[in-house]
Amino acid sequence: MTWTRLDDSWTDKPQLEHIDYAGRWHYLAMIQFCCRNDRHDGLIRASDARRASDHPDPARALSELAAVGLIEVVGAGYRIVEIADHVPPPWVAKKQERDRERKRRERAHKAGDHSLCDADHCPVAANVATTVTTNVAANAGTGRDGTGRADIATGSENVMDWPTVVPGKSGEAA
Repeated sequence: MTWTRLDDSWTDKPQLEHIDYAGRWHYLAMIQFCCRNDRHDGLIRASDARRASDHPDPARALSELAAVGLIEVVGAGYRIVEIADHVPPPWVAKKQERDRERKRRERAHKAGDHSLCDADHCPVAANVATTVTTNVAANAGTGRDGTGRADIATGSENVMDWPTVVPGKSGEAA
């Protein structure tokens, strides 16, 4: 879930005074698009800016927003001028990640899995064996060496000498 910061007096902005409700809604939808997609610079492609909301005439809305200085045309898109006032600060994302990890450890602890617990805070965690190893190979394979044929040096039987079953003749070897 994402969120957007709006000042209590956001609707009182003088730039919004001459913009109709549909245009204001389109501007808010563009801000939320940036918040949802971590566009802290406020840059939006022209195609994304046009379909940010259900505005009946998005080209008109964009030109009105640009005329009052809320957005500016840059390259093949637009930039929301005051985006820093609306996107969550970086500490919010970090806090969300810490909270998510804390909750994961808490749920595991309640379920009896103490492998994620901190030994300083959970007496059971000190007794849990931590034998987890990292993935040492991208393709571990079967764990067997060789081609699958018998080793001639050891004198073992060659794979080609094994009896084969002929289809249609049950139990008879060729």
